[in-house]
Amino acid sequence: MLKSILVALMVLPSASFAACVGSEALFSCTFKKGQKAVDLCVADGLVRYAYGPKGGQPELALSLSVTNVDYIPWSGIGRYIGETVIVPNNGYSYEISYSIDRNDPDRPTEGGINVFQGDDQIATLTCDTGSIAASDFYPLFQAREAEGLFYCLETGEWGARCGG
Repeated sequence: MLKSILVALMVLPSASFAACVGSEALFSCTFKKGQKAVDLCVADGLVRYAYGPKGGQPELALSLSVTNVDYIPWSGIGRYIGETVIVPNNGYSYEISYSIDRNDPDRPTEGGINVFQGDDQIATLTCDTGSIAASDFYPLFQAREAEGLFYCLETGEWGARCGG
């Protein structure tokens, strides 16, 4: 039995918290030389966000409907592939984003979190170089569509249908 548990733990993704267990990881990285971590995942119509000490209890753990977060997918144009998810929380918002240089496959993925209080940016956290373990928000795109939201590339907005 113990051996089975140890094997299961070894194959789990390098998530810092239990937030992504049984979920699809969208984004994960560390900050401050590995002292802090963030995990963003989606499952069963919910987005889970956890931030705090790596390997410890999250300082902030949120679970919201996929319809209550904002998501800006990659436009499909340009050198950099990038996406953003915005998680609201009582007057604050956590803007999680990543960027991949399509012209330099050896360059590590970059990412981080911008923290806003209302419209004021109050903090920026940049992921430690090479620490991004997940950076794919497409499962959120699919989950939002499953809830009846569709992205209109022409307007950059989510709604029932493009062009009304």
